[in-house]
Amino acid sequence: MQKKKTFTKKEVKKIHIQIPTEPKNTFIDTIEHWLQKNENKIYTSLFLLCIMSALLLFRVRIDEGGDDSNYIEGGYRYATNFFHYYFSFQATGYPLFLAIPISFFGIHVILLKCLSLIFYGFAFYFFYKTVRGKIPYIITFPALYIIAFNKTSLFFASQTYSEAFFMMFLAMFFFVFFRFLEFLKFQETSLRITSKKEIFFVYGLCLLIFACSFVKTAGIVVLFSTLIYFLFQKQFINGLKILTMYGLIKILYEIIKITLWGELATSNSSQQAGTLLQKHPYDSSQGTEDMYGFIIRLLENTELYLGKRFMESLYILSPDFVNRNPSHIIYIVLSLFIVILFSSLFINSFLKKQKLYFFLSLFLFCALGFTFLVLQPFWEQIRLITPYFFIILLTLFLGIYTIFSKKLPFFYVFFICIILLCNTIGTIKAIKSNIPTLIKNLKGDKYAGYTEDWVNYLKMSEWCGKNLSPQSVAVCRKASMSFIYSDGKKFYPMYKTPYPDPLFDNMTHPDSAFHIIQKNGITHIILANLRSTGKKDGNIINTIHRFLIPFSEKYPQKLKLIRTEGTEEPCYLYEIIQ
Repeated sequence: MQKKKTFTKKEVKKIHIQIPTEPKNTFIDTIEHWLQKNENKIYTSLFLLCIMSALLLFRVRIDEGGDDSNYIEGGYRYATNFFHYYFSFQATGYPLFLAIPISFFGIHVILLKCLSLIFYGFAFYFFYKTVRGKIPYIITFPALYIIAFNKTSLFFASQTYSEAFFMMFLAMFFFVFFRFLEFLKFQETSLRITSKKEIFFVYGLCLLIFACSFVKTAGIVVLFSTLIYFLFQKQFINGLKILTMYGLIKILYEIIKITLWGELATSNSSQQAGTLLQKHPYDSSQGTEDMYGFIIRLLENTELYLGKRFMESLYILSPDFVNRNPSHIIYIVLSLFIVILFSSLFINSFLKKQKLYFFLSLFLFCALGFTFLVLQPFWEQIRLITPYFFIILLTLFLGIYTIFSKKLPFFYVFFICIILLCNTIGTIKAIKSNIPTLIKNLKGDKYAGYTEDWVNYLKMSEWCGKNLSPQSVAVCRKASMSFIYSDGKKFYPMYKTPYPDPLFDNMTHPDSAFHIIQKNGITHIILANLRSTGKKDGNIINTIHRFLIPFSEKYPQKLKLIRTEGTEEPCYLYEIIQ
C-alpha cells in the first residue's frame, strides 16, 4: 500500500496560493471573478472618486442647522478657556479635538472642514479593509461606490458636524473587531489575557468603543452590540473582558473630567435626558412619553428614516416628491421591505453561524433601534443615520443577494444597477448645483448659497461683532452661527421660548422676559425672520418674537431699534434701555 503523503503548513499555504480562482458558470460568479481580479484598480478608482466628489460638493459656508457651528464655538471655548468651559450640548469629544487646530490657527473654517474630508477618507479606507475578502465583491464595491459618490454622505466630508469624525472611529472599530474574532479562533478562552496580541486587541477595541461614545452619544451602541454579540455566541468571558476594560477606561475618564471641570461637567446631563423623554423636545407642556408613545416613536422614525430619508439620499425618491409628500404609503412599504431584509439576514446568519454577517445586522438593529427609540420624530435629520450608511448598504445588498443570487441572479444585478443609477443622477445634480456657489465662496463671497433671510441675519451678526462693545450681550436664535460670522463675539442663545405663559398665548410673560434680560446682562436683541420651512412662504422661526412681543407691549420705552438689515425678510437689532 502506498504511503499517504503529508504536507507542512508552509507547503499547504504555498499550494493554496498557486491554485487559481476560476469563475463558475453562473452570471454572478463571472462578475465576481472579474471584480476580484481587478480589486486593487477598482478600489483605487473609488477612493480617488470619493476625494474628487467631496471636493466638488465642498461647502465653504456654515450649515443652517447650527450644530456644526456649535462644535466650532465649543472648540474655541476649550482653546481659550479650557478649565472654565465644558461642552455639554452634545458629546464632548469632537469640540475637544477641534480645540487643537483652533489653538494653532484660530477659527479657520475651511481648514476645519478639510479635516472632516480627511476623516471621511480614513473611514472609507477602514470600511473597505474590514470587509475585503470577507464579503463578495459584487456587494462590497457597489456599497463603496455609493459612499464614494453620494451627495448626502459626502455632505459631511466638508462640514464640521461630528459625523465624519465618528465614522472614522466606527470604521476603525469594525476593522479591529473582525481581526479580534479571527484571533479568537486560535485562542483558548480564559479570564486572563495571555499574550501581547490579546492585550492589543482588548485595549484597542475598548479605546475605540470609548472614542465612539465620546465623539457621539449614540456611539454607546458600539459597546451594546459588542456585548450582545458575545452573549449570542456564548463567549461570556470575552464579553466580560471587554466590559471590564471599557469600565476602567470610563471610570478613569470620569475622574479626569470631574478633576478638570467639576460641576460644569454634570450640570446639564439630567436636563438633556429629560428632553429626550418629552413628546416634543421644545414643548414640555405636551408631557412625557409612555411605553405606547415610545413604540409609536420607533415605528414613525423607522418609516421616516428608512422609507423616506434614506431613499431620498439614494435619489430613489426625488427631493421634490418628498417635499410634496410629508407622509405617504410608499414610505411605509419601503421601510417594511428594508426591515424584512435586515431581519432575514439577521436570522439566517445566526442560524448558519456566519459571524460577520450576523454582527453587521446585529449592530444595525442596535444602532438604528437606539436612534429611533430615543429621538423624537420631530428631528427627522438624515445625519442621525448617515454614519451607518455603509453598514446599511452592505446589509441591504446582502439581504437581496442571499435571496436572489442563486435562482434569479439577473434580478440582483438589475436591482443594484437601478440603485447605482439613481444615486449617480442625484449626486451629479448636486454637484452641478454646488459648483457655482463654491466658486463664489472661494472668491470671497461668504454669503453665497444662503437665502435672503439668512444673509440678513448673518450680516447683522457680523455688524454686531464689529460695532458692539465686547461687554455687550445680544440674544439671538442661532448664537453659534452669529459667533462665527461676528469673528468670535459671544451671543446669548435662545433655542426655545422661555417660560411660555398660557395667559399670553404661550408667549413669555413680560416680567419673566425682563427678569431673563437682567439676570443674563442682555443688552441687545436680534429679531430675524428666518424661514422655518426653508421656503419663502411666510412661516418663520418665531422663538425670539414670542419672547419679545409681550415685553415690547408692556415696556415699549425699554426697546430702541438701532439697525435694520435688508428690505425683504429683514433682520432687526434692538437695544435694551436700562
